[in-house]
Amino acid sequence: RHFLRLKPGLFLLNREPYPDPRAIASRLNPDAVISLETVLHEAAMMPEVPFAITAVTSGKTARYTIPSLGTFLFRHMKPVLVFGWTARAYPPYTARVASPEKALLDLLWFHRFERNLPAYLQELRLTIPPAFSWKRFREYAADFHDIRFQKVARATEGIMI
Repeated sequence: RHFLRLKPGLFLLNREPYPDPRAIASRLNPDAVISLETVLHEAAMMPEVPFAITAVTSGKTARYTIPSLGTFLFRHMKPVLVFGWTARAYPPYTARVASPEKALLDLLWFHRFERNLPAYLQELRLTIPPAFSWKRFREYAADFHDIRFQKVARATEGIMI
């Protein structure tokens, strides 16, 4: 086979080296932002290697499993919550990638109803690097405009510092 089918109407030349998985994710969903476990692992904040490239999107939640390329997960968020990213080059493409602060907030958003936040955070085995900005974390958390989530963000900062 000369082409790999990524999704209906989107194909990739079936020849190594393949583009970076984050670039492939950006082609699968151009509006998505690479975030969650993928960014936290790359920022050396989460020791476990994610089983998939994870991203947030204002579109539908989706999962793509492509042989020889891996799994790509897109989780739906309200459009106003898809922010805090920069464009990063993965030649020949670019991808929108969340900052570590926003990636942590995104993860907390999807787990905001955890009954035991300290135990959940301990289970993640997070390490906060010196470059992590708690100021940016607080600013981004305020942009979520959800009082309950503000409490989760403040509690997380209190636990992690």
